[in-house]
Amino acid sequence: MKKRILVLIKGLGIGGAEKLISDGAEFWDRDSYDYRVAYVLPWKDQVVPDLEDLGVPVKCIGSERGMRPGVVGALRSLMTEWETDLVHAHLPATGILARLTARVPVVYTEHNVVTSYRLPTRLANRATYGRNAAVIAVSDAVGSSLTSYPGPDAKVIENGVSATLDPKAASAARAELGVHQDQTLIVHVGNIRPHKGQSNLTSAVVELVKTHPEVVVVSIGGEKFEGDLARVQEGAQAAGVSDRLRFLGRRPDARAFTEAADVYVNPAD
Repeated sequence: MKKRILVLIKGLGIGGAEKLISDGAEFWDRDSYDYRVAYVLPWKDQVVPDLEDLGVPVKCIGSERGMRPGVVGALRSLMTEWETDLVHAHLPATGILARLTARVPVVYTEHNVVTSYRLPTRLANRATYGRNAAVIAVSDAVGSSLTSYPGPDAKVIENGVSATLDPKAASAARAELGVHQDQTLIVHVGNIRPHKGQSNLTSAVVELVKTHPEVVVVSIGGEKFEGDLARVQEGAQAAGVSDRLRFLGRRPDARAFTEAADVYVNPAD
């Protein structure tokens, strides 16, 4: 009988950790292991169809009230129902939940430098961290931020990105933007958060257009709070580069734009 692995995350909306799961599921060793996915926030479900199309069972264990005490019982019941042998939790909220609930080993993947989290999250993450059986960090910087945490040392495994190319999708992305093939296109993908660097990107474009006035820079990423997208768009306009820097918001076809790009940039702090 295959060992059963429960992949646990707070939401399955459009985001880096979420796309790592939905895109990476294609490469899971499903001949050796039985994978299931659970998430908490029902309104963050944009990549659920991608997993279901791959035949991966997906279950929402939360409600419209979000991370509430009832989630503990729901997760425990699900692990019993699915006869889970191991939980692979992503990000602090569900990492903490899994450590406090699971009676099986927990593997935890940290996607961010831990100082980027709010203080209550950092404290709870640290207090339960020693219950991890193993820890994965997505970069050296993330791993270094965990060195003082009591528990297993983090193993750095950088996020994989599918190398499958779709020239038609790339051409369509350029056409949508009105960027011709010999015009330089720079693309950034990251949800609108203070540490993701949208303000850094705006400042960089101000300098860039002084020597490369024809360049087009596109930033793709959803807002956490209503008005975030308008705020960064207004920032580009105030800086005088709104004709060169475009914030497109959340796009499920973000990969088409990265494939169309001449340069990919990461302005995160």
